[in-house]
Amino acid sequence: MTGEELQKQECEGVTKNSYKLGTYMVTYTGKLFYLLQPNIDDIEIKDIAQALSNCCRFAGHVSSFFSVAQHSVLVSYLCEPQNALCGLLHDASEAYLSDIVRPIKYTESMEGYRDIEAGLEKAISEKYSLPYPLPKDVKYADDMALIAEGYQLFKPVPVWVFDRLKAAGLEKPLVTLDGCWVPAVAKAKFMMRFMELNGVKLGIPKPEEIKEMESC
Repeated sequence: MTGEELQKQECEGVTKNSYKLGTYMVTYTGKLFYLLQPNIDDIEIKDIAQALSNCCRFAGHVSSFFSVAQHSVLVSYLCEPQNALCGLLHDASEAYLSDIVRPIKYTESMEGYRDIEAGLEKAISEKYSLPYPLPKDVKYADDMALIAEGYQLFKPVPVWVFDRLKAAGLEKPLVTLDGCWVPAVAKAKFMMRFMELNGVKLGIPKPEEIKEMESC
């Protein structure tokens, strides 16, 4: 059932104020998206790119803005080539749920949140024909990106970064961050990486496309 059909039911009082079914959010492209019962037809890559490029890692507690979109592009290059698209979209559910810091995300209190997240991840995996759950190399790439980000985005470097380096048998992160992209750049590079991995031939962006990338 699409978002539009669910909205019609809600207007008729069928799903209104239902804590089991929830209600919808309006996405960047204007879709009515029901987080508790996601429909793959309502999942749009432009929505994902827009939201992730505006979502800061570590709940914003970093020296410079670093988006989930930039993190996702980095992960896509760190995992095995055959899983690069999975790496790019491994945090795509956060386009609808936002980013939750790890110290709270994996507590018992957040079990319901993780169930909702899993439902979204399954829908996104189905939409883009990706393996679910995540392949091991994508999880490893995610951890390596996390370490690199912690090493460069916090001043001073927190203890947990050194603990993770030691556990991984490393003295320093495997990669160095490519600066910190502003949201418009992160969105553009995320979309370009998505198109590249889907075999879309990349050319010179049209003026209206550049304008859209630069706009808020």
